[in-house]
Amino acid sequence: MKPNPKTKPNSILLFSMVIFLVYIWTFIGCSTYYTARRTTKKITRDMMAGEGDLKKSIAIIKFENQSYYTNDKIEELFQEKITETLQSACTNIHLILPGDERYPNPLKAPPRLSSGRIDNLKLVQVGRLSGIGAIATGSINNVSAYQKKRGIFWLRDDHAYLQVQIHLEVFDTETGAKLLDENRLEEVEIEEDDYHFIKEQRQVPIVEISEKVQFSATLLGEKICDSLVNQSWKSYVVSKEGEKVIISSGKNAGLQPGDRFEIYDTGKLINGIADERFLLPGKKTGVVQVTYIHMDKAETVVVTDEGIRPGDIVKQQ
Repeated sequence: MKPNPKTKPNSILLFSMVIFLVYIWTFIGCSTYYTARRTTKKITRDMMAGEGDLKKSIAIIKFENQSYYTNDKIEELFQEKITETLQSACTNIHLILPGDERYPNPLKAPPRLSSGRIDNLKLVQVGRLSGIGAIATGSINNVSAYQKKRGIFWLRDDHAYLQVQIHLEVFDTETGAKLLDENRLEEVEIEEDDYHFIKEQRQVPIVEISEKVQFSATLLGEKICDSLVNQSWKSYVVSKEGEKVIISSGKNAGLQPGDRFEIYDTGKLINGIADERFLLPGKKTGVVQVTYIHMDKAETVVVTDEGIRPGDIVKQQ
């Protein structure tokens, strides 16, 4: 009996249709799951924050693009998307962005060690003077491409893939420690022409690069929100003259006349791994009460004083 010549093509067609249907089901399922997950996490953040909580401040340092790819200004695209995510996903935060009128000048060129790493202790000092609770910085480290074989038996052939590497750090200004240290590697299949453009480092618009940068910014923005939820509100003492104490938060954080805050000593300086240094919060040094509020600072009067000094940490009672 002669084999049916149509059997092989039909089998391949059937196999392809099954794969296609599985792909569509998976895509819709993952998309629905991801949307539901984001909504659930937003509700959880809102519940944990509470209605009466003061706004936690976070400053964003301008993101760098260290890759060859300068088309589409992907570092600006990343910053815009992460800002949009923080504004929509975070609860009770005050964002301090590059270009803002009160953006601290030292953050325009963040302090660095001889190794090139961020000087976390100097960064903390800048943040404290401006009433900032956390500082985020990051970079698009690389845009690259590679090929690998995919398929089954005689259907195997080369497929091209894009890789986008992104790094994000969030520093706590109370301790100098990192609230978040994320390295993301985004990957997606691309056309062969785009693969060659990337290998040759040509400045040709490739839509997948922008899409992956925005996707990563969304995920990282939500991770920043999660890290802030677990942090208590804080501010810092700017100056003290007699019974008058100026603290580095005001209307922008939701302070009101009559609010009382506890003051804590800056604490002990300790050396970490490599050239990092950290601060351990110290003992309570007093209590102050708000008398007058400015946009980004507040005047307070001493209630109790056991050695309040500029630089001390301000916390809710």
